[in-house]
Amino acid sequence: SHPASSHRQKTGVTVRLEAVRAEAYCRAPTGRYVVWDHAALWCLNEELSGSIVWGEPREDEMRQLFRVRTQVLSAEGTEPHAVVTDLRRLARGGASVFAAFAGFITSNREVLGRKSRGMAVLRPQDELLGAMAEGYPTVAPGPFVTQVFRDLDPALRWLGVAARAECTAALTQFSDRLQSQDVFLDALRATLAEDPDGATVATVARAMAVSTRTLARRLAHVGTSFTDELRRIRAAVHGGSAHI
Repeated sequence: SHPASSHRQKTGVTVRLEAVRAEAYCRAPTGRYVVWDHAALWCLNEELSGSIVWGEPREDEMRQLFRVRTQVLSAEGTEPHAVVTDLRRLARGGASVFAAFAGFITSNREVLGRKSRGMAVLRPQDELLGAMAEGYPTVAPGPFVTQVFRDLDPALRWLGVAARAECTAALTQFSDRLQSQDVFLDALRATLAEDPDGATVATVARAMAVSTRTLARRLAHVGTSFTDELRRIRAAVHGGSAHI
């Protein structure tokens, strides 16, 4: 069945999503995303949101993703919307994600039934995980219609997205960007901007669901450091130079 045959999308398409911390996303998710080490939650417009999970996500990442998703769903202003769950880059070691999603649906059946118009699952490229995804709607049925796809465009067509070409382009660009180090810097800078004067390596790493060692390693990989990024953010906030 079709989830939105009489409910076409009317809102505009965000060309580039803005990285924010989880708290800011919960307050106003439209046009924004929050990212962890192997997962991201995004909201393209008021009628289309979703998540992307790749590699081998940790349990704490998935807990944080579902916590944010639950808060947004429960917000008074959240309207019924279509959902895309992109698992195409999930690695073999990430099979536990299916159980995590099933638990989330079981715990939030009532609000999901009211706020979700349908979910399109983009199956992993790995054949074993892909087969698990194909059986997912039967094993863990939700209070909404679910369909599994290999590609984004037919998934958006099934969900009833009117500006399908624009949405496909925006989400494809976003998905590709997630695999680069640029998005990690976006997320770091968004986290620092929330509290530039109080930010420390430990608090920022915890907010981004990574270890302090991973944070330092990934910043070194793109030729910067926590100190450099914090100095840059403080200078932008306070004007001129900023001392650490």
